[in-house]
Amino acid sequence: MGLSAWNELLEAHREPHTEESDQVTLVLSAETQNTLQNFLVEILQIEDENSSLAAIGYYHKILETGNERNRAISVHIYTVAWPSTATAVDLLSIFVGPDTVNVRWGFLLDWQEGSHKTWLRGLRNSFDLLQQKLGRDLQKLDFCTIVLMGAQVCVGLDLRSPQWNSLKMEFLNQSLRSLAFIRRASLLAVEQDSAPESLIEIRRVMLGQESSQTPNYIEMDKLFVPRGCDSESKIKTMGENFPVLQIEAESFIAGQFERHIPGASQKEDTDPEYSSDASLSPTVIPEIDVQAELAKIYEDQKSSLLNINGTQNSPIDIPNAKEAVDL
Repeated sequence: MGLSAWNELLEAHREPHTEESDQVTLVLSAETQNTLQNFLVEILQIEDENSSLAAIGYYHKILETGNERNRAISVHIYTVAWPSTATAVDLLSIFVGPDTVNVRWGFLLDWQEGSHKTWLRGLRNSFDLLQQKLGRDLQKLDFCTIVLMGAQVCVGLDLRSPQWNSLKMEFLNQSLRSLAFIRRASLLAVEQDSAPESLIEIRRVMLGQESSQTPNYIEMDKLFVPRGCDSESKIKTMGENFPVLQIEAESFIAGQFERHIPGASQKEDTDPEYSSDASLSPTVIPEIDVQAELAKIYEDQKSSLLNINGTQNSPIDIPNAKEAVDL
């Protein structure tokens, strides 16, 4: 099908404009089908058991927002796979041309089934592709949101999985917040059982509206960082040596992020040594200042993880959480 024929088909199936509602176009780029399905149901209140990323999907929903003008929002929703591809952007170009207004972009990442180590590269490449192919400055014209779905997985992950530890969680937090800050995007987390009022606030941010909810910068399962709330200094409170403005460089993505952040989640990667039963077993502790020793190890590990001043080929060994405790 030619591009002009595709454009005609899209226009023919769009809901007609009404004066009673504002018009918004929302493009959702989802890492997995389950992530897309959950977002449609939980955030946009769209029931569709047949949602798929095999092709471009379209939905329409009129949402009551309770804004000061008491006007509903007519949302035209298009769904594609993540990371964004040149073909998908070409097919969707009918409503994201240089002069199009009220476009919202949502990048839906999957904590449960996604590949975490690909997140930073995939986001950077998607933003670059959209800006190049559309001929528009997304940071000025559009509202973009990065959404971490299934974020309840984060709770205790550094204890359940030998692949994760608290340092890597902090490193991921700072990396994603830095990218969102650079690209003027919002960064949100959605838990499986999020409260209804939280889902409403998430939807408001996605649609480019102001939210009254207090930002949460630290807890990975409850991240709520609307565009404009974060700053370089806030991100560096978790580690003053973190290179906020350099995280999109290939040396950082390949040399740091993709080396330290684990790949896809594994449901079977729970280590018995990290289970609650094991934690109840008695342990003989030498007569030393354990807290002081652990604090020193933690700071040494953190400095090693965040130090990117060495050569790219110089390996940085990061002891995992178990090794730190054994010390």
